[in-house]
Amino acid sequence: MLLLTLLGCDPDAASGPFALAFDGGEDCVEAELGPLTPPAAFTVEAWIRGEPVPADRARPVVAWKGVFTLGEAFGGDTVFTVGDAEAGATSAVSVMDGVLHHVAGTWDGEKANLYVDGVRQAFVSTAAPVAPTATLRIGCDSDVNTFEGVIDEVRVSSSVRYTEDGSPPSGPFEEDAETFALFHLDEGEGTETVDAAQDLVGAVYGPEWVPFKLTVNE
Repeated sequence: MLLLTLLGCDPDAASGPFALAFDGGEDCVEAELGPLTPPAAFTVEAWIRGEPVPADRARPVVAWKGVFTLGEAFGGDTVFTVGDAEAGATSAVSVMDGVLHHVAGTWDGEKANLYVDGVRQAFVSTAAPVAPTATLRIGCDSDVNTFEGVIDEVRVSSSVRYTEDGSPPSGPFEEDAETFALFHLDEGEGTETVDAAQDLVGAVYGPEWVPFKLTVNE
């Protein structure tokens, strides 16, 4: 059986892959998208290890105001919303439990699906209009809600990558023709992170670079 783990604080990994650790304060990554418009259908996904903390506010993983939000809602439910909808595909499954999780939301133009570790947890149909702003945020949203824990590998795709239950990706995401944005978060230092698809620049405000790597163990 394959077990995907996130290894941190490994001296041998000091010059290897990294991730960003958010402390729940004002930490945020903001990437300006300019005139880019959201795809008609899309997938947003990330690897996270959320700290088990009181669900006293939302804990966004990835947010593009007016387009989507993926993360934990106030109260502790995992949620994926599309457009200006206040409600979305919501599951009682918690991802703020100190364990590594793959989280993903898909939108096919009619239905929003929420996946945790390759298993669809919830879905909802919504007619909420998409009114995109110009900023993609990682670990925060425009309403000062912030994540607490580690985020690694953030990808937005211009397609629905998951349509049924299955195993999540077994390593870092790969860029392909359907990649809209891909932040590996491997810089390890500095105040910027650059996506692998369109060279979008994310300004890193606060979170710390930590040596983490996705590893598949037998």
